Amino acid sequence: MDSVFSYISENLTIKEKADIEFPFMDYGFLYGYGLFETIRVEDGSPILIHEHINRIRSAAIILDIPLEYSDEAIINNIKELIKKNNISESILNFYLTPGNRTEDPTKSIVTSPLFLLVLRKWPGYKPEQRLRLDLRQQSFQKIPLDQFKSLSWMKNMLENRLSNDFDDVVLYDENQAVLETSRSNIIFLKGNTLVVPESNVILKGVVRECVIKNANEFGYKCEVREVLVSELNSFDEIFLTNSLRGIILVESCGFELTLQSGNHALMIQEKVIKLFKKDKVFI
Repeated sequence: MDSVFSYISENLTIKEKADIEFPFMDYGFLYGYGLFETIRVEDGSPILIHEHINRIRSAAIILDIPLEYSDEAIINNIKELIKKNNISESILNFYLTPGNRTEDPTKSIVTSPLFLLVLRKWPGYKPEQRLRLDLRQQSFQKIPLDQFKSLSWMKNMLENRLSNDFDDVVLYDENQAVLETSRSNIIFLKGNTLVVPESNVILKGVVRECVIKNANEFGYKCEVREVLVSELNSFDEIFLTNSLRGIILVESCGFELTLQSGNHALMIQEKVIKLFKKDKVFI
């Protein structure tokens, strides 16, 4: 079954997906030079859409990929695309690349950037689902460029495949500093404090930032800092965050640790679900 819905937006023009040409000369396809965002659509409305637009716009400036459309134009186009596909729940992806390269591969000239909006079928994630996490040193060293959600996502895919006996993997670097999982950010709980691993090589997810921003309102203190593997046994709970599942509960982390999600993680999950319901821009 095709997981992509029938209509796609190309540079804010909605077309049938069959009419989209394969990007044989596109920088994103050829070199992984581009950005993407993954956004949950619930009840016909994209969650935290302003935060996603801000993140791709900020990264596009640094990676020198023009994104010339206004927030209002993008949001109106998303609304039209969702209506055209007649959907309620789905995954919305942004893809932004410099567009086609010239015939001369030695020239790096950006003339017509490509901005695609794609809607995919919702996988049916449930809030109560819990993940079993592997815990190990990263096999492919992250660099500062990895803090951007680029189309070159191979490291994350390979890290996940190397831990395919688990649902995901908590990665740490050669200095034993905890980074992230292959698909999510990590947050620990110690007493009444959220402890959020910080690094200049991790992708700072929009739900991670949402939890940090709302920590006081949720009733918690918050520390954003380097976290070492040696500290893990001192934490009371762990949970993950990403854009599709919000707060992700953890069943286990590694072979020797008893670290998992408890009542605090459940309570934060409920608060984030309520926050998402208030964030629906099309209602």
